[in-house]
Amino acid sequence: KQFKSNLNYVSGKHKIEGGISSIYYEIDPGQLDPGTSERVNPFTTPLEHSLESAIHIEDEFEISKKITMSAAVRYSYYMN
Repeated sequence: KQFKSNLNYVSGKHKIEGGISSIYYEIDPGQLDPGTSERVNPFTTPLEHSLESAIHIEDEFEISKKITMSAAVRYSYYMN
């Protein structure tokens, strides 16, 4: 599941974009099935959940008709 939102703003020679995003992960690693082996015990791994969130901002500045400068910052955080 993913959520994403962006905002764009233009002022003169500046084009500014910022936004946030979040992605929710649900991971099912599965099972260990030993088959006919008696030395390995069967095992079911638990379901795992995590969330990745980020925020970013970018400024694109037109220095002249042939030169444009762009600078951006992004912060991302992953938690489980």
